[in-house]
Amino acid sequence: MGANEFEQSQVDQWMQFLREETTPLVKALQWYTFGHVECESAEVYDVVYSDFKENIKLLNNHLKGRKYMVGDSLTICDIYLCLTQVEMQQCIMDTNMKNSMQFINTIFKHITIEVDAFKKRMGNIKSGKK
Repeated sequence: MGANEFEQSQVDQWMQFLREETTPLVKALQWYTFGHVECESAEVYDVVYSDFKENIKLLNNHLKGRKYMVGDSLTICDIYLCLTQVEMQQCIMDTNMKNSMQFINTIFKHITIEVDAFKKRMGNIKSGKK
């Protein structure tokens, strides 16, 4: 949850951002992709996808030069981002987008490959090829 009160407030901030800004976009795109919710039009989809790209760019830029979202240790927001990214990797992000998000990918790979507690609960997760 963070090593001190300042980090705890940053964790709270990023968790709120992920829950209220990132997750709704990911879910909408996922539901549209799998047909769980009918998208009103191609224009609506394009707007949601554009918002998603901007959201992910903001996260990627924040992670530049960092190993974790907050501080020097794994926090709940790293895990939440990773779980959200499983959905992104499986059905939303194309190869070009994945390749352009190197800092998000670094955290994703770190958590899914090196964090034993995560692997024990979630199994082996690999990013999609296409």
